[in-house]
Amino acid sequence: RHRTHSVLVVAGLLIGTSIIAGAMVTGDSIDNFIVKTTYDSLDLVDVTVKAPNDAYFDETIFTEINADGNVASHADGMAPAIVAMASIEDVQSGQSEASISVVGFDPVFDGGFGAFELADGTATQGSDLLPDEVFINGNAAQKLDAQAGDSVILRYLPVGESYGHVSTFTVKQVVIDS
Repeated sequence: RHRTHSVLVVAGLLIGTSIIAGAMVTGDSIDNFIVKTTYDSLDLVDVTVKAPNDAYFDETIFTEINADGNVASHADGMAPAIVAMASIEDVQSGQSEASISVVGFDPVFDGGFGAFELADGTATQGSDLLPDEVFINGNAAQKLDAQAGDSVILRYLPVGESYGHVSTFTVKQVVIDS
């Protein structure tokens, strides 16, 4: 009788320990996934300044921060950017993605972060982009079956507006994913 109780107690302890250990491993895995995803998405960005509610802020704020010698001495580069979500469709392939990140950048300030490495082996700062041209990264090009010269349609909702916009662009080049 004592032997049966001892076996049951030991088995219960083993099961309880396994459950707790499994929960800890799962929790650590999720924590590591979140941290890794954050680092991967920010890449080499250390600090991001955003307006409340993802609104756009006045360009003079960037001008003041950029002109501050104390800030500039601690940064390799500073650049204003607009990041928005949109859907995209490649006209030639007919492929689409419901949600992508669209980044608007200023090549004059973006140079501090290095050049874009292009799929054709060249590099650019982006200053040669025309107003109706875009770069797409390798991941998007693969999902859309897109290449340089394709037309893409972006559908997006600008911050603070009630109605969406539709714009057509030409893919200038495919940028190699960093």
